Amino acid sequence: MIKTTQEAIEYLRPVADCATMPQYQQALRIAIKAMEDSARASARDLITNGDRIRAMTDDQLADVVMCPYDAACLDGDIEERCAACCLKWLQAKAEG
Repeated sequence: MIKTTQEAIEYLRPVADCATMPQYQQALRIAIKAMEDSARASARDLITNGDRIRAMTDDQLADVVMCPYDAACLDGDIEERCAACCLKWLQAKAEG
């Protein structure tokens, strides 16, 4: 018995390839694509805030992390340059 969307997709793929009538093949392929799209959308809904943070680039992180120098930014103007300072810190070799 098919219990999951992934099992249904795996079952339907060979059926679509073997269907003798082109309209059945097309209908099954459309249904498979819709099921795959739906499964991907569901997977995106399961992403946690931690997952989202871990997926950020250094540039994205530099815009949101607190200054590693406790607001005594090495580049001077805290408001405008702190993101650049944070990026430099994120890309530096880890200490300790």
